[in-house]
Amino acid sequence: MHILARFRIVLAMLVAMIALSGALRAQCPTPTYPDCNTAWSYTCYNVSVTNGGSTCTFTICFCYRHACNLYYDMIIKSITPDDPDCCAGWDGAVLVEGVRNSLMKANPMGFPISPCPNFETTTWRFVDGTCYYLDQAGVRFPCSGAATCWQQYRICRNPDGTVQLTLLHSGPAADNCTAPSQYFCYPTCPSE
Repeated sequence: MHILARFRIVLAMLVAMIALSGALRAQCPTPTYPDCNTAWSYTCYNVSVTNGGSTCTFTICFCYRHACNLYYDMIIKSITPDDPDCCAGWDGAVLVEGVRNSLMKANPMGFPISPCPNFETTTWRFVDGTCYYLDQAGVRFPCSGAATCWQQYRICRNPDGTVQLTLLHSGPAADNCTAPSQYFCYPTCPSE
């Protein structure tokens, strides 16, 4: 009986892990969004962002993929501060841009980065909401109903090891930002 009980526990844990894995993948768009039929992967990663002399740490949950063997795509699903008081006075658009930049520089996706000034792997894209809202727990989410903010970047690594980011294209501007009724949406799509 003891072996059967262990087997049931292991089986239950395996079923739970499979269900959790499916739930995480469900947070990513369908493979054809926005253009290529390439599946997305989901993960969370911690980054630090400095603004006005203070540095805050955030957990970013996001989807990523190598699309059409051409683009390196990312979509932020949520931004959670380790300490909500740390970034309480920050402008929302500045915070989201800082998180995007920190995520690209950290590169937990393992995307290739060419040495500067060669730009063989220039096409990194954020496919993101044009605006975000902040919930009561201090977590930021893309607003629903907004147009998609496409941001195309040129990425390369300098001889000193730092990563250089150049925004090539961004758009469209925020419109139709809709958050759950008790929250306010703020625009975050950077201008070129």
